[in-house]
This record gives sequence, structure tokens and C-alpha cells, in this order.
Amino acid sequence: MNNYHIVLEAAPALSLETIHSDSMTYLNQGQCYHMTLNSHDNRYVTTTLVLTFHEERHRMQEYELWSCWATHQPHANVFDIILHQSVGIYNLHRECFNRISFQWKQQAVLGIQFNCLSTDFTYAKGVKGIALSLTALTEGGCLSSKIRLFRDKGSERKHREDARQLQKYVNTHIKSPAYTQLL
Repeated sequence: MNNYHIVLEAAPALSLETIHSDSMTYLNQGQCYHMTLNSHDNRYVTTTLVLTFHEERHRMQEYELWSCWATHQPHANVFDIILHQSVGIYNLHRECFNRISFQWKQQAVLGIQFNCLSTDFTYAKGVKGIALSLTALTEGGCLSSKIRLFRDKGSERKHREDARQLQKYVNTHIKSPAYTQLL
């Protein structure tokens, strides 16, 4: 049984793409999102948040992809913890540009802000960005979420676009009967 319950407070994507694969969450660069952490243990635990590439083929190129991003973002981190939006976290420690550790006890709220875009890791223009994985490592447990990061209000636009595509799919592929059968 997992003793930890961690929730990123952002709506998951509902699209034809995510119906048959891992769920995806769309987020906006620079916007603060809350993450709630709950534990059944009455002791301090250490959690490490890591932002990595979701697909294996991108993880194989991790050094090159991060190096490319770093050349355009000198001295930047891919995500930050917003302290004034966080409650119940202690001993915050940035291990590197894509990894932060902290301690918490029973319940905490974390404000997290992403400083990169999914398209920062692609060289071609007009190509959808690379899916990332936000992973929480907590004392032997590993929880993760597949995310895609957009500029400005991009996640809201992507949610609307996905809803239109789903509705179009339902309208063309799912036929409702012209009658009701009494049972």
C-alpha cells in the first residue's frame, strides 16, 4: 500500500490521443500550480521532484536536450518552488536545474512554476513539443505525471481544441439509436 498521496491540481487532458495511452496534463509556462501531498505517517519524509523526458527515446538524448535548453536559458531552472504559495515544506534543497528535494510531514501544499516549454526541446518549427514527466520520489515510492508545457494560455486553448475534436469524433463515429427499447 502506498503511504503517500500526491496530486497536481491541474485537469488532465481529454483527447483521442490520451484515451489509448498514458494520461497527459497540459500546463502553462510561468503559471503557479499547486501540488498537495498527504501521508499516513506522522513523521517527516523527504520527497524529490524531478522533471525528465517522458519517452525513452528522449531520455536517451537527455544530455543533449538539456544542454541545448541551457544554452538558451543560462542560469535558469526548469521549475521553481514558489515559497509564498507553499505550506508545510521544510529544508528545501535544489539538487540541480531539474531536481528539488524537501521534507514534509502528513500534509503539505507546494506551489510549483515551470520555466520551460515542451517545444524548447525540438529543433523543427511547427512540431508539437516533447512530453515531459514530473516525478515525485518519496522513500522508495515513485509517482509521476506526463505533462506538456505551453506558452501563455496554451493549455486552455489545447483543452478547447481537444474537446472540439472529441465532439467531432463522437458525432461521426458513435451513432445513437433512433428508438428506445423497453426492457
